[in-house]
Amino acid sequence: GRGYADVLCDFLARARSRSSLPALRHAVLHNKSRYTRGRAVAALGDMADPESLPVLLAALADDEELVRFAAAGTLARQWGRADGLPILVAILRANGPQWLSERWEEIGLGGLAALRDRRAVLALVRARARGMCPFGAAQTVASITSQTFPADASLTDWWARHAWEFPDQLDPEQIPVGPLHVPAK
Repeated sequence: GRGYADVLCDFLARARSRSSLPALRHAVLHNKSRYTRGRAVAALGDMADPESLPVLLAALADDEELVRFAAAGTLARQWGRADGLPILVAILRANGPQWLSERWEEIGLGGLAALRDRRAVLALVRARARGMCPFGAAQTVASITSQTFPADASLTDWWARHAWEFPDQLDPEQIPVGPLHVPAK
């Protein structure tokens, strides 16, 4: 469930007050709840504060996948940074995390769409074929490839015809899901 700190992070994100940034940064680095740390990362991303970038990069090394994922999506969407690309692709693995919800799908797919990294296409095609984020995966593939797909299009059939255009795909089943250690820049 949602605890007090979770609600506070959501409130601070909506308030968009620069005075809340130190509390959000502290929550990312020190709160015991992975959900609170993840919400604080998302709040920092929504506020797009460049001074929070080192904290977001540090969150890529968090012990919890949810926090690493929130940081990777935020870095991609707000700053166009691919530091967490492996994390965003790994989430698309079969038997992925149970906490993945529409909000987190939005963060991950938004990050992949922002990066437009062609190495993520096969992972998205496979995820859609498994019924994961059916509409969002197609939209993200369309964004990356500049293709248009009808709502009921089979990405698997499209992939069979176009795979040769996308060498060097990242395989979510082969990506370690542990913390990334990215030096702050």
